[in-house]
Amino acid sequence: MTPRHNQRRAAIAATAIILIGLVVAVARYTLVPTSVVEGSQPTAAIASRALVVTIAPIQHAGPDHLIQHYTGIVTARRSSVLAAKAIGRVEQIDVDLGDQVIAGQVLVKLDTNQLEAQRRGVAANLAAAQARLVELKAGPRKQEISQARSNVSEMKASLKLAEATFERSQRLFQSKAVSEQELDQSRYSLDAAVARLEVASKTLDLLEEGTRQEQIDSQQALVDVLAAELDQIGVQVAEKQILAPYAGQIQARFVDEGAIVAAGDRILEIVESNELEIRVGLPPELVAAPSIERIEAKWLDQTLPIILDRMSPSVDSRTRTCETVLRLADSRTSPKIPIGSSIDLAISMPMLSNGYWLPTSSLTADARGLWAVYVVRPIEQETGKLIGSEQAEPTHRVERSQVELLRSQGDWSEVRGSISEDDLLIVEGQHRISDGEAVAVRYRNPE
Repeated sequence: MTPRHNQRRAAIAATAIILIGLVVAVARYTLVPTSVVEGSQPTAAIASRALVVTIAPIQHAGPDHLIQHYTGIVTARRSSVLAAKAIGRVEQIDVDLGDQVIAGQVLVKLDTNQLEAQRRGVAANLAAAQARLVELKAGPRKQEISQARSNVSEMKASLKLAEATFERSQRLFQSKAVSEQELDQSRYSLDAAVARLEVASKTLDLLEEGTRQEQIDSQQALVDVLAAELDQIGVQVAEKQILAPYAGQIQARFVDEGAIVAAGDRILEIVESNELEIRVGLPPELVAAPSIERIEAKWLDQTLPIILDRMSPSVDSRTRTCETVLRLADSRTSPKIPIGSSIDLAISMPMLSNGYWLPTSSLTADARGLWAVYVVRPIEQETGKLIGSEQAEPTHRVERSQVELLRSQGDWSEVRGSISEDDLLIVEGQHRISDGEAVAVRYRNPE
């Protein structure tokens, strides 16, 4: 064997001796001697090696309120896609992306030249029909009645002349002074005079009686039809304009001037940006809880007060949550949050349970899928001496208790098992201890 091999073996042996010494030293100052039993007086060596754990009564180990966190989406209270009601050419668009608008403001105008021409024609016909209706309601004028009476008088005079002429023709025909043809001609003249007198008399009667109600009603119906047609054209002209349905902000613009759009084609999208909402899906058991004490929203490190506005009465079949709508308590002083942003919601609920709420960090895994917690029991005849907030001597012994995990919410878990509210729970340092170990304790400072 060469000298190099001897040196290597010597170095390995020295290293092993050093490691063994370190292990013995660590064991000497960290392990609690197994000779310490309940009721025995701990030695100074045990006191110096005792671990210090933080404890709290189980009834005070959990929070007074349970805070659950959810993520909500900021939405506008109302959002509308504005479309054309009729086919036409876009003549004017007065707004663009991001513009603020007020309710009733004209946003878009379509071409109305053809409709305006139709409206002028119908308006002229309506004016003529209305004038005729006024004339019919007023009846004949006095001058027309006087003229008709004059015609009657004239026809009576013509009739007398025709009667005299016919009688003279009869006498002359008997004396053979006139021919039979001349007699017939005088007879026909008499008959014509009678007919003309009858026509003139009836015309006078009509004028004196006035216009019949049927004529007035017929003309009134014509006036109503033309007025309705004019109103319809006015509606069509109004449909060529798109007005803002409410105050808001332009979210999108889909067409430009000169484009031909059909009925239903999208032109603008508007959102009610002044009234923002926060929509979030909450579990049914949370919605059915007796009360939600406080809701806070956090966005960009700013905490905003939130008010519960309304919620859906049914559970969504896909997400198994109830859609809930929240709103900012004071939208005037709240920051301008972009629509579609995610916002963290902290909902404070009263502690309602059938078990005990403990810090999740105090739980340790146990056999058969169960969980366990560490509690401490006082060691009899050992009181210890307080030095600050720690015990100078071990006065409690660790006891492992199995529990059933009911549910977890963030840093807290609800459990039940063989523990009581008076038990002292180890809330800090439980990862360094084992069942039955004697420890020094300190109480957790109330938060």
